Parts: sequence; structure tokens; C-alpha cells
Amino acid sequence: MKRGFKITALLLALCMMLSCFAFAEEVDYGEKLDEAVKIYRENGLYADEETDYVREALIEMFEEDPELFYELVNRIYSREDRYSYYMTPEEYETSFSLENTMVGIGIVISTSDDGYPLVQQVSKGPAMTEGILAGDKICEVDGNSVAGYLPAELGTLIRGEEGTTVNIKVIRGEEKLDFTIKRAKITVSEVTSYNVTDEIGYIKLDHFSGIDAFIDFMVAYDGFEESGVNTIILDLRDNPGGQLDCLINLMDNIIPEKEVPYLMTWQSKPLRVNTFYSEGFGWEFNKFVILVNSNTASASEIMTGALQDLGYAVVVGEQTHGKGMGQRHIVTKDGDEAVVTGLELKLPVSGRYDGVGITPDYEVKMKVTPYKLPYLTPLKSKYDASKIKTENVKALEERLSCLGYFYATPDDEWDEKTLRAVNLFCKENGLPMSNSMCKWDVIVKIDEAAKNLEHKYVVEDAPMEKAIELAKEYAASGKKAERVDGDLIDFSSGR
Repeated sequence: MKRGFKITALLLALCMMLSCFAFAEEVDYGEKLDEAVKIYRENGLYADEETDYVREALIEMFEEDPELFYELVNRIYSREDRYSYYMTPEEYETSFSLENTMVGIGIVISTSDDGYPLVQQVSKGPAMTEGILAGDKICEVDGNSVAGYLPAELGTLIRGEEGTTVNIKVIRGEEKLDFTIKRAKITVSEVTSYNVTDEIGYIKLDHFSGIDAFIDFMVAYDGFEESGVNTIILDLRDNPGGQLDCLINLMDNIIPEKEVPYLMTWQSKPLRVNTFYSEGFGWEFNKFVILVNSNTASASEIMTGALQDLGYAVVVGEQTHGKGMGQRHIVTKDGDEAVVTGLELKLPVSGRYDGVGITPDYEVKMKVTPYKLPYLTPLKSKYDASKIKTENVKALEERLSCLGYFYATPDDEWDEKTLRAVNLFCKENGLPMSNSMCKWDVIVKIDEAAKNLEHKYVVEDAPMEKAIELAKEYAASGKKAERVDGDLIDFSSGR
């Protein structure tokens, strides 16, 4: 009986505790605060009816701990809006800076088949001024051969302090040219472009960052028309948006027809509805194939959704982020920044897309697949590799190629590219480097690293593959993109 009594008492105690927790969750702190202040006003010896005691107490707390001010204001801003913030100047600079500068000479480097670093793109800057061209192969930097260098490694040699110089030798066709270039602060382009085929162009826009992004985009876009491209793959993956003015200028110069409504903005304070119509400056193209993912947001969603709605584009990839609101950036008296949602954005046919995103015409995700190790020439046991002992050179280069250290075509010749690749592997794996050969114990470690690739996975850009497939179909069709006569939303009604 005593045991049963104890269990009953325990259950009653637990029930009472749970009742207390349930009661605590239902506390109305607004009412509780009003009551506490009222008690003080009515009974406090020094209390009066004029003082705002809540405000005064908060100010004292902020003076003791300024971070509490930003925490409170951001709680106010975020109650109904996930896009509004209140920030210090330093936080704002970090979050919204449009600066995209670095000290260098203004080139983008990739690798070539023969192992020499390739100038893939030349931005406005010292390299362009001195005459470096896309397609040049860099063979020397400050007198040192760079055959076999990875782009990141070469970048550390070329970059330096502003105002200093770097000597670069390049191979252009049959010529070897010498350039001395002064390093300077340059703006890194937000635009990457190249020809996929003679009729298909590719443009990647990273950010709608302003006039530089607009100019770089239009140089690439207009250059495609001049070169005979008729279909464009537009890559807006991981593009977070940016300036509305940049977007509007681009849309006016892409859409080939005039007076086509492509965006409506609605605001309540003051009540205003703005409709944006195309200027019709664009050239006639066969189709845009737009690549998107879950990080495609804001202005990049407007461009995607509007061109899709109007029939100028098909969309490939994943559902976009769904940010259909625009913000005002307001500077306070002491330099803080208030970012407050002031606009709702609507597409011409789909209308409101905030919280929903843009649905691709072709939903395709990145593929992750096991790495497939190619056939590798068998190693001859215990043979070092060098200019003198070449039996294992080709097999060694094949393995280094799989590991990403060797970019030329593997052969039986031991040369500077081979040695460079071997030493890169040694450097990254904590092994002693050599001036003339690769010992058998190092070859074994390289072989083991290559075989371990069979247990790794690689990411395949399936959306890009689909985009190229579609672009080829549109390019071959010869049919110009036509605006779809869909049911446009009522742009005059606001909400």
C-alpha cells in the first residue's frame, strides 16, 4: 500500500509541475508589463504620469550594452518581414558592399592541354592596356618557368602590392612575347562569357552589381550577335540579385520588342504601382536557356521569370529562392543602415512569386556519381622515373593527371612539366621534393592516391548538359523567339 501511495503522490507532483509549465507558457507579458508600470505610477513616491518608464529603462540598458539596441530593433524589423534589417555601418559594408576589387593585372587563368597556364579572359586593367590577349599561354613569370602550374599557384606569383611590376612571357601562336605590367587595383568582372559553339553563347552573371555588370554583360551579349550566335545559355545559378536599376537596363536591352510589360512593383507608403515596359533594344535571338538553382534570388528571379513568362526563355535547374520583395536602404543620422522592405514585385503572367520561386521548365539537379578511374599503364616494379630512367614516366604522368597535377598529354618523356607535377604532389602530401627525379617510394604513394579515387565521388553538371542539349535544338531550328500571348496580370490594379 505504501508503494502505491508513493507512486500516486509522484504522479500528482508531476501533474502539478506540468500545470505550472503550461501556465508559464500562457503568460501575457504585454499585460504583465503594463501592470508592473501601472503599480509603480500609482504607488511610487517619485513616480509621475509624464515619464515613459519603459523607454527610459531601455535607453539605460542600451547605454550599458549597445548590442542590445541592435538586437531589439532587429526583433522589431523581423516580426513581419524576413528581409528587413538594422545594421551598423560595418555590418552593412560586409553584407551589401558592391565592391569587387583586387590588386593584380586583370586576367582569368585556366589550364591548357600542353600544361601552360592559359589566359581565358582579360578584364579592363593593366594586362589589357599592355596587350595581353585571351588565348595567350603564360610560359614565364619574373624569369621562372610556370609550365604545369595550377591557376591558383600562378595567381599568387602574379598578384602583389599595388604599383609594383611583374614580368610575364607568353606564347602567342609561334611567337614568344615579353610584357612588364604594373599591378593595380582592378574591378573583377561579374560576367563570364564564351562560345559553346558557333551558334551558342554562354553568359554567367554573378550579381546585378551596377553599371560595370551591365556594361560587361552587354559587351558579351552584343558580341554574340556580331559573331553569329543565335541562342544563349544564361547562367544565373547562385546569383543573389542586386540593383533594380541594373536589372531594368538589362531587360530593356534584351527584350527585342517594345512596350512589353515585364515587371510590376507595388508599394503602400505612399500607395504607388509602377509598371516597367521594355524599350525593345534587344536583337532577335532563337532562345534564352536560363540555368537556375535554389540560390537564384531577387533580380535574377525577375529576369528568369519575366523572360519565361513572355516566351523568350526556357528555364533549366531547380526551384529558385522566392524573394519577390524589394528593399529600401536608408541611412540614419549617425550612419547606421536601415534596410526595409518597401516593394512587392510581380511577374507579367505568373504574378506574385515571393516565397514560391520560379519553377523550371526542366527540373534537373546536379549529379553525384562515383569517379571512374581510366585505364592506367602498369608500373614497372621498383623503377624510379627521371630523364635517364623513363620506363615509368608515362604511367606516372597518367596517375598525376587523374589527381589533377598534370595537364599535358602523358608520354614517355621526362620534362619540366613532369617534375613540376611530381613536386606539387610531394608538397601537398608532406613528401621531400626533388630537382631531377621521382623515386620509387614516391611513385607508390602517387599510385595509391590514384587508386583511392575509385572510392570518391564527382559532381556532374547535369543542368548544364541539359541546357546545351536544348540550346543545340533551338540553334538548329532557325526559329526566332516569339512573345507568348498569355494572360498578363492586371498591372493597373496593384494587389
